[in-house]
Amino acid sequence: AKILGEKDAAPVHARLARIYRKLGLHEMEEQELSTALTLAPGDTRSRLARAEDRFRLNDLDGADEDFVEVAGSGMAEETVIAREGRARVLLVQGEPAKAAAMLSGTDDLKSLVTLGAALYASRDFEGALQAFERVVDEDPEMASAMTNLGFAMVQTATTVDDLDKAMETFDKA
Repeated sequence: AKILGEKDAAPVHARLARIYRKLGLHEMEEQELSTALTLAPGDTRSRLARAEDRFRLNDLDGADEDFVEVAGSGMAEETVIAREGRARVLLVQGEPAKAAAMLSGTDDLKSLVTLGAALYASRDFEGALQAFERVVDEDPEMASAMTNLGFAMVQTATTVDDLDKAMETFDKA
């Protein structure tokens, strides 16, 4: 990358970061993403990738900082992803009600899974049930949503038949 001009070097560092991610070398990935962002601070894809990497490394403040930056980029798809990321940070930080409020009204499947988890953590089991049902209706192959739906069904069960339905849901996951 030193041979290339600064304009050309940022994409090289971003690609190196993706290679490191595939190899599971998250600290090296984060270094490459930081370098790419130093060279091209407006690169929302690299910033979003660094936010996810920081989240995996449990650098919640750093992840949130990057998610906030991406959310302010004005790019619709990236904003949805960043909002979901910020909600995950809040959820891990023990603020499920704030996470749920951030994702209220979402239609994005990944955001609905996070919304369901936030509602469940807030003990709003009916709300969690509805969020997970929406995901499973649209993508019945999403095992994490199916499993979480089963847990929400257990929490809202009022009869033995309800528990049997929850067990069937766990079997599908």
